[in-house]
Amino acid sequence: MDTIQQLRSYRVHNIALFDLVGSIVGVGWLNERFGTGSFMHGAIAAIPLGIVAHYAWGVPTELNNKLGLSEPPVREPQTVTV
Repeated sequence: MDTIQQLRSYRVHNIALFDLVGSIVGVGWLNERFGTGSFMHGAIAAIPLGIVAHYAWGVPTELNNKLGLSEPPVREPQTVTV
């Protein structure tokens, strides 16, 4: 298992923590750097932007599934060795 897949294997309610934190920090930074708002404004906008983007491209996610916007994502079982 490569490093990124191992980082993405840590989940809460089947949502990858690495992806969630990365998107919040990334969008927050972009908003602070290029937008008109602060880091927090961008971080708060990351979740709705992710929901809309995944829905628009038809990518099933656990959050969109819980919101009734997509089917559950299909993933292969992963084993994390500690």
